[in-house]
Amino acid sequence: MRSSGSSPAALRRLHDSIVTGAIGASTASAAAEPASRAVQRTSLPDERTPLIGRDEEVARAVEAVTAHPLVTLIGTGGVGKTRLALAAAHRLADAGEVIWCCELAPAGADDVANVLATVIGVDDRVGTDLVQRITEALRAERGVLVLDNCEHVVERAAEVVGAILRRCPGVRVLATSRERLAVDGERLQPVAPFPVGTQPSRDDPAVRLFEARGVAVRPEFALDESTLPVVAQICRRLDGLPLAIELAAARLQAIDLAQIAAGLDQRFRLLTSGSRSSPRQRSLAAAVAWSHDLLDPPLRASFDALGVFAGAFTTRGAARVLAVDETEATVRLAALVERSLVQRAHPGRWVLLETLKQFALERLHESGRLDELRMRHASWTLELVEGAAAQLAVANDDGPLREVDEVLAELRVAHRFLVGRRAADEDLRLVVALEDHAFFRMRPEVLSWAEDAARLGREDRHPMTPDALATAALAAWKRGDIGRAARLADEGRALTEELGLTERCLVANMIGVHRLSLGDLAGARHWFDRALAAEDCRTHLVRRIVVATDRLLASAFDGSADAPALADALLAALPPGPTVPGAYAWYGAAEAAAPVDEDLALVRARRALDEAAATGAWFVTGVAGALTASIGARSGDPNDAAETYRWLLPWWRRAGEWSVLWNVLRSMAILLERLDRPEASALLLGAVTADTGGHAVFGDDARRLHQLAVRLDRRLGPDVAAAIRAEGASLDVEQATDAALAELDRVG
Repeated sequence: MRSSGSSPAALRRLHDSIVTGAIGASTASAAAEPASRAVQRTSLPDERTPLIGRDEEVARAVEAVTAHPLVTLIGTGGVGKTRLALAAAHRLADAGEVIWCCELAPAGADDVANVLATVIGVDDRVGTDLVQRITEALRAERGVLVLDNCEHVVERAAEVVGAILRRCPGVRVLATSRERLAVDGERLQPVAPFPVGTQPSRDDPAVRLFEARGVAVRPEFALDESTLPVVAQICRRLDGLPLAIELAAARLQAIDLAQIAAGLDQRFRLLTSGSRSSPRQRSLAAAVAWSHDLLDPPLRASFDALGVFAGAFTTRGAARVLAVDETEATVRLAALVERSLVQRAHPGRWVLLETLKQFALERLHESGRLDELRMRHASWTLELVEGAAAQLAVANDDGPLREVDEVLAELRVAHRFLVGRRAADEDLRLVVALEDHAFFRMRPEVLSWAEDAARLGREDRHPMTPDALATAALAAWKRGDIGRAARLADEGRALTEELGLTERCLVANMIGVHRLSLGDLAGARHWFDRALAAEDCRTHLVRRIVVATDRLLASAFDGSADAPALADALLAALPPGPTVPGAYAWYGAAEAAAPVDEDLALVRARRALDEAAATGAWFVTGVAGALTASIGARSGDPNDAAETYRWLLPWWRRAGEWSVLWNVLRSMAILLERLDRPEASALLLGAVTADTGGHAVFGDDARRLHQLAVRLDRRLGPDVAAAIRAEGASLDVEQATDAALAELDRVG
């Protein structure tokens, strides 16, 4: 019987097109349900105060971004590049453009790709450069990527931007930097200080800026014949730099205009002899130092201490770093806001401008207090992470996971400091406390920090080192490096014995996960049972539920008679309401029901999806979505199943969790046959059953795929079917995913 699907030759052309990059962009941007997190969009920060004197520059930036792939706003620090870029981004967003806003100020050169990946929702994996992962996610998108503060990571930023521009034709970049990125196609838009005429004029933008900020702190202030010349003089001597002008105007709250002018004289003489590279930097440094020196000693010390934060921070975080209570921290923060040294970010958070942050860090270094304050900062992050982890078992919303997400930049800084200081105990506690968060939030980068901690722990023979090794093994497993995951887990087991420790829950569970990945279901059950018996598992509710769910999955996949009873017992023991571990347990119970009662399995899987949505457990969204899609592919409405796969396939590809993605592609092969695409089905069948895929096929999957092969041989003829399967065997997981998405586009 002739098929209405693609011919073998067409499938070969499809494969060749995918390999050469000729297609795939259209498939990667397939319509996604709201839960799919296709490529994350970021909301722009609100413009806290009106942008003064930059209307023409904003319009020019918008026009340039519309016409050119890369526009770099270039100028000295404090000149207002960030404000101008955000204003242009708001106009573009209002015109319907998608915006990704990426702040690079907290990043080191090694972090540029990680920060960008976090913004767009891409996770790293072993064997593939993260920049390649980013470009694969963006290549089908259209929008504007805003990269703010590139100057301190300019070489790495240039590499990443160059790769994006080469591979992602629909993406344009708006960057801010103190020097050009030197990337082909770059268009520079210099951002100059405000011009200040020799004759005082209230129309000068610098003067208008000083007036607006002055009125904000002293409402009775006004420009008149006596004040206008002094204001113009101040603006001129500050080189028209907006930040310096704002800092000077803020002093009107405490001193009069003449004193401000006189103070500038004194501070410029003090700082122009320093090792500054340009007159403008000397002027900005003078304005910052002058405002800093006018603070009373406690407030000055508080400002300096806040420099250790990588980004926006809460009052509670400030209180911990300042070693005061939250009421006193609020008083000090408010005082610094009034002096324009601290700004309010989004509600409940505060932030230092980067120039001021660097100034504060220099003061800490000079005073010998930097290590002390870094340790306070690290202790605060540890306290926050451990508190969030303790809430994960009982919270009925996404609060604990979101709270940790909001401080990822702080966690990077804290982890590096602890490693550099060789603070093994604190770093081990940090990375192990992050294990549950990173598992459910799909963050292999965070899990991988555990390898650094484990190196410190080995030297100190610290009892938490096996837990760190198990956490590092989970990172390797998520990235698809099954061999490394096994080695790290085995090292954790050996070290447990060497140190004379009792069974460790994380270690035993990770060994069980490895056995499960290989299809050794009896071995997996053995190690999951050992994990459940471990003392630290009995006292840790989240991990106990996770291990019990993993144990249930091993029984379900093995067709064990105890699976239904295990599922019922697991669900009966869950805490009330939606929870992160509860969502995972409902998914496990759905898998247990699937072989015998698909209707019950779907009910449980939908419960898992609902609880995952409520609590932010993204991993559960993916696995429960995969289960509903596989049931739909076998026996449901094939068109409904196809819609699920449109978001599910990109979801797992961006996460880089290849074992799960191979599982999804197995059921996709079955679906494509039901959609009357036998050649495409045979192509995927060849890919998912290839020995080179690095994934085990066992149990019901093996039986279903064998039956599919028999049906395809009957429809296509054994020789044709075998030839197409052989072609599919050469595809890697991403090529196979592209082929599957292309077929979904053809189906419509």
